Amino acid sequence: MDVGDWQKRLEETFSVDGIVGRRFQYILDAEISYGTHIAQTYHGYLFLINAFFDFYIETLEKTLDGSLCGV
Repeated sequence: MDVGDWQKRLEETFSVDGIVGRRFQYILDAEISYGTHIAQTYHGYLFLINAFFDFYIETLEKTLDGSLCGV
């Protein structure tokens, strides 16, 4: 079986209404809805955690480029 045959077999097996992954769409919709709820309800927490992540990433970047080590 070549790649094209394998892909066609996957499409035939996992498509619903001609869309591969159609059954997964309700999960994606639920994640978007939940994300909106979290952003509106816990905006203080999100602000704090995003500030921490920014600080953490900046620290890693500076460590990797040597600016914290005096290199």
